[in-house]
Amino acid sequence: MAPLSKKTIQHFTHFHPLTKVSANTEFLCDGCRTLGFGTRYRCKPCDFDLHDHCANSPLEISSFMHQYVSATCVKTLLKVFFYRCKLCEFYVHTFCTQLLEYVRHVMHTNHPLRLQ
Repeated sequence: MAPLSKKTIQHFTHFHPLTKVSANTEFLCDGCRTLGFGTRYRCKPCDFDLHDHCANSPLEISSFMHQYVSATCVKTLLKVFFYRCKLCEFYVHTFCTQLLEYVRHVMHTNHPLRLQ
């Protein structure tokens, strides 16, 4: 098999290569099941689309949200990407892994707020 171009990836959830395309149209991401607009990775014959973030997320992560070292990306029976810890069956949606542990809010300037 020939090497894939920079605009083409082979994602673990899809049999065919996905090509990065730009289109000024809305799409439903087949990874996280949320709406997207514009650039995506696409398999045209299968009508399969992934956000750039979903296409390029690591297979394994560490997060402040979970006590164990890492969680692995899986596609559940609901056909949605989640990170799952096999040790305790902890699940977290791929978008939730992007949340910050601490944030500052204009309505609460005394100290940062912590996600718990």
